[in-house]
Amino acid sequence: MIKINIKILLAIIFLFFASCKEKVKSLKDNRTSIDTTSIVKVDTKALPNKIQIEGECNQDEWIKRYINDLDVILIEYNENKIATENFGNLLLENQNFYLGYIGVNKKRLDIFFNTIEINKSNILKYPLKGYTIVNKNKRFFRGFIEIGDVYRFEHFSDGADDIMKGKIKDQGIFVANYYLEEDSNLSATGVFKGRCVIKWYVDKKNVLRYDDIEDYSDSYSNNQFIGTWTSYKTNKSQICAWGQLRIPCAGDLDIGAAEFSPNEKYFKFGWKGYKP
Repeated sequence: MIKINIKILLAIIFLFFASCKEKVKSLKDNRTSIDTTSIVKVDTKALPNKIQIEGECNQDEWIKRYINDLDVILIEYNENKIATENFGNLLLENQNFYLGYIGVNKKRLDIFFNTIEINKSNILKYPLKGYTIVNKNKRFFRGFIEIGDVYRFEHFSDGADDIMKGKIKDQGIFVANYYLEEDSNLSATGVFKGRCVIKWYVDKKNVLRYDDIEDYSDSYSNNQFIGTWTSYKTNKSQICAWGQLRIPCAGDLDIGAAEFSPNEKYFKFGWKGYKP
């Protein structure tokens, strides 16, 4: 009698775990996900740590939501075509529109790109130079931005009053990785690294252009960077993010509706007197 009960018990346990396994598989099959197929192998050493922002926003999750909110699909973009386009212009355009923050107190960070070049040995990896300003401290950096996934819109933007209707040949976003090294001989310097999202379109003349087609919209933004800054001296990392017109994962820093507007609680961290 005891042996029979043990067999029955084992059978029940087996059926229970089999049922759980099927439920987990079902959940995995039905969950919302992004195709992570990439056109380039990215050096994982250049990727940022997954640092949580205000308990609800990190760089991977923010980019995932950003992409899901757009009408885009992942594509295999021709590498040679990318090389012939002036990708650098997408970052150099509208430099004065960049605004950002660094650290848990969201201290104001201003960033500028001076030069972006085409790398003949790696046509997806663009060397660049620029500088940042935090608390009037100006620090130069050099590094790279490397194109990873490329997405295109399934339906192109027509712009205000349909001004761009029929004028766009292609439109989408680049998702790239960036790595920026400041001068280690200076104080308060370190390394920026993370990911960014860049909007683009191709006109009827096959010219790659900065996508400002919907800059009339309150929610418009472009060149969104999010990641970390790691101090050379302490080896500790801080959250940092910047973008044009809006900042990714800004949280309660941005209380503006039609445009970015800093919360008064952050005025003492460099935001007092900010004007768009």
